[in-house]
Amino acid sequence: KSLNVVENVSLPLVIEGMKSDEAEKHAKKTLADLGISDFAKQMPTQLSGGQQQKVGLARALVSNPWILMADEPTGNLDSKSGNEIMEIFRQLNHEHKRTILMVTHNEQYFDFGTRKVQMKDGEIIKDSKNG
Repeated sequence: KSLNVVENVSLPLVIEGMKSDEAEKHAKKTLADLGISDFAKQMPTQLSGGQQQKVGLARALVSNPWILMADEPTGNLDSKSGNEIMEIFRQLNHEHKRTILMVTHNEQYFDFGTRKVQMKDGEIIKDSKNG
């Protein structure tokens, strides 16, 4: 059986042992926090790339992690959707004190970080902690 969005987002909590109805309640709150409650009953395949990315972010956030690792979170998105994802990251970091480790090739987002490490050919060429 394929999972709709709210079932998909609640899955990590169910795996952790939470009852399905309680997990779905947490999932719905996370979807609401990200402004995507309207997608709850849809199938992920019915959503745009940006909407799917937000659903994936909701699934990552539903268990309230202190550290979030994001590999090219805006890679396949248009600039509007990418900026929305980056604004969510900014809020998570500034307002909710979450640590976000993000890998990106998009230099437009480089200044979002509080510590920036730039690499080239596998070598660190710039680290904001080291000047």
